[in-house]
Parts: sequence; structure tokens; C-alpha cells
Amino acid sequence: MLKVKKQFLLDKKLLSTHLGVNWKLITFYAVFWLIVSVIVLVTLVMLSGQTTIASFAMIKRDQDAHWGGWTTTSGYGISWGLHNVIASTPGIVFFGIVTISLVSVAIIKELKSGQINLWMTSQLSRNQILFSKNIYIWISLLIIQSPSFIFILIFSGISNDATTNLVYVFLQMLYFFIFTLLMSSLFTFIAVSLSEKGYLWVIICSAILFYALVMWVLTLVYALFKENPDLNSITQVLKYVQYFTPESLIANWINYVSISDPDLEKIKETLAPGEQITIYGNRVSTNIVWSVLSPIINIFISSVFTFLAISMFKNKDLSI
Repeated sequence: MLKVKKQFLLDKKLLSTHLGVNWKLITFYAVFWLIVSVIVLVTLVMLSGQTTIASFAMIKRDQDAHWGGWTTTSGYGISWGLHNVIASTPGIVFFGIVTISLVSVAIIKELKSGQINLWMTSQLSRNQILFSKNIYIWISLLIIQSPSFIFILIFSGISNDATTNLVYVFLQMLYFFIFTLLMSSLFTFIAVSLSEKGYLWVIICSAILFYALVMWVLTLVYALFKENPDLNSITQVLKYVQYFTPESLIANWINYVSISDPDLEKIKETLAPGEQITIYGNRVSTNIVWSVLSPIINIFISSVFTFLAISMFKNKDLSI
């Protein structure tokens, strides 16, 4: 029993070595993703004129207006940037590329160069070696996402509706991080399985990311044209695409409905001259069962792929 436990212990020396050697690459990805997050969220706020998490509409009636004279400003809110870019398929593709580069450097490069032999002769089991490399990749993903995560929470924290919606932003980003761990475990398994096949593992991982992009584009097409009666036959098919996207494994905590024109008209009639009001879109309730199962399923699948990768690595002929 002790032997089995020891085989799956993290080797701190291996972990610190990888982090020390690749800190520049990790820092580059972290800074790049932080810049992307800043640009996306700041642009949304500049376009809408307000810092909110939910979609919103601000209605103001002119001081001297008795017949009309209303000014309406609306925006999507920070949640739109998170739901459609940062914690969505573009984010998945970015961290998929990051994972491919990390796996390539930490595992495939060492296998091809024979550098893996150094770890094999340091009293480490094969299980420990690959498990420690997996932990290195997970910690790298955490380091890369942390600056962006902190910025998003701070930026959301100063939003007008932060009291109500900040917790949902936190949950969405946490669930997204858990999903990136699943993806990294899958890509590691593919890489270890096909390490002798050249760049085939990269092609397969890239194909998965390309599939995710195609599905994302189709969901955007559906969102844009679902109200068009002339395209009803097409949109009826496209509405099911969302269930076949990788991000469907992530429970959605930040889905807010847009404020409809009839609702705005009703509110306009209640405003006195000079009065102003801001209303926020209602959040679509997250399915409680799925919100619990989503991280559990992601962690379980990630664990399965990690175990399979370790088993595959353990039985590989490394020609030592």
C-alpha cells in the first residue's frame, strides 16, 4: 500500500526544475492573457458607458419633456465578454494552445532527446515522473490564469451590480479553470499515447480545438439569426449545436437576458421629467443539478485521462 502511494507522490525537485526552466514561457502567456482580458472588458465598458456585470438599460426622461423625449442607453455588461470570449471557446482554444506547448516542452521534447533518462535514474518511478509533470502543467495553467482571474474579480467588484452578481463571476471563472485541467489531461494522454508518431498528437489536439471553434461560430450564427423567420429551417438545426460544444461541459453562471423593448416602453411611461433609472437583465437560473455535476464530471474525466496517461507511460519502451 505504501509503495502504491509513493509511486503517485509529487516530486518537488522535478516540479521546481520545470517551473524554473520555463518561467519565461509561463510569464509570457500570463501577461498575454491578462492583456486580452483587460482589452475585452475595458472595451465593453467604454462602449456601454457603465461598469456592470449583467446586461443593462439606462432610461432618462428629459427635464422639459411631456410628450416623448426619452434617452435610452443599453449595454451587454462584463458577463458578455466572459461568456463569449474569455471563459468561452476563444479562451478554451488559447489554453489548448498553451497546453500543447507545455506538454511539448515538458514531455515530448524530453522523450525525443532522451533527457527523460535523467529522471529515470534518480530513484523516481515512472508514475511519479509523469504525475509530477501533470502537476507542473496544472500549476502552470493556474499561474497563467491567476492575473486575469484577479483582474476580472476586481473589475467586476467595482461594477454597479457587484453585490448581486460578483459571486457568479467567481464561479464561472472557477468552472472554466477546472475545464482547462480536463483539457490538459486529455492532451497529455494523447501526447503520451502517440509520442512515437511525430506530430500526429499535435494534429489531433489542433483538430479538437478547430472543432470547438467551428461549433462556436455556429452557435453565434444561431444567436444572430434565430429570430429571422426566413432562416427558420436552418436555425432549428443550429439550436442543437450548443449541446455538442466542449464548453457545454461548463455550467453557465453568467447568462443574462437582454432587456426587451416592451419592458422599456412600460418603464418609460412611469418616469417623471428629469428622472433617470437603470435596470439590469435578469440572470437565467443555472440548473442546480448540473451546477453540482459539472465540476465533478470534469474532475472525474481529468482524473481518468491522467491515470490512463500514467499507465501508458509506465508501459512505454523508452530504450533506456
